[in-house]
This record gives sequence, C-alpha cells and structure tokens, in this order.
Amino acid sequence: MTCEFRVIPPGKSTWFTLLAVAVALPLLALIHMLVTAQMDVLKSGLSGYGGVAAISVLVASGLFLSLRRLSISIDGDSLVVRAALFTRRVRIAELDLAAARVADLDNDREWRPVLRTNGIGLPGACMGHHRGKPWERRIFCALTSHERVLVLPERNGVRCLLLSAEKPKALLGALAALH
Repeated sequence: MTCEFRVIPPGKSTWFTLLAVAVALPLLALIHMLVTAQMDVLKSGLSGYGGVAAISVLVASGLFLSLRRLSISIDGDSLVVRAALFTRRVRIAELDLAAARVADLDNDREWRPVLRTNGIGLPGACMGHHRGKPWERRIFCALTSHERVLVLPERNGVRCLLLSAEKPKALLGALAALH
C-alpha cells in the first residue's frame, strides 16, 4: 500500500534563479566577450560563447527537471522522500514521532540546515543532505518553504528529516497510525 502526500511546490524565486542561470549567464559571457575581445579574436571566440550558453542552459534544464521530482510517500512500513536528485527511505519504526513537530524555520532556528554536504540550495528550495547545529546532526531536506515544516527526528538522535508537506499534520497523523 502506497500513500502519497503533496509537497509545497517551489516558489517564484526558485524558478527565477533557474531562468537567470539559463539566460543571464550566457548573456553576461557574450557582453564580456564583446567588450574585451578584438575583432579577429571575436570570430574565433563565438564558438566558446556557444559552449558557455549550452552549458548554462543544460545546467538550468537539469535543475528544472530535478526540482519537479518532489514527493513524499508511505510505502509499506517506510517513509520515502524524493527531493530533486536525492531519495531517502526511512522505516517508520526508526522515526521518533513523539519528538516530531511542525515548525517555522524562520523562528525555530534549532532545526535549520546550516551546511550543505550533498544537496541543492537555491532561493526557496533546499534539497538533499545537510548538517545542522549541533554539527553531528544530519538533516535530509525536502524544503520549498520555511513555514509549516514537518520536523521528523530519527530515534538515533543524529538524523532528521525536514519536509515541506502541504498538509504536515495529516502526514504526521498517517505516520503515527502506522507506528
């Protein structure tokens, strides 16, 4: 049995950043090349500009597609979180549901991710593996908002999940029912 829970979609700031990577970086490279290059060098340099433009568009496209891969589901006895390029599967029995809560990360800084170890960080989106305070705390994030974040610590006291579920209390209730 699989039960899906919707994730809050990334906001405008995330998509604007991706657009800036795809459009502004190649444009800045072209302007730089036009201002600094001489005419004979410019002809040979346009092929280099095409490479910069192609790489920028590919990176932005890859990020765009990966950010559309956001899901939270309960699959049997496990919670499965897919966030961009990353997936975390945790047995529900390993979660400390008594310590779980819905938090506003702007006010409750205890749970905020501090250091990205293997993840994606864009304005309005934080995905993947991070560290928190204390530094031993390992955090897996699927964050698209700092408001109404479901904080799910694991029983080992070291790891936790931060999830931007549209209905965090419903997800917590479903987990508690299966615990």
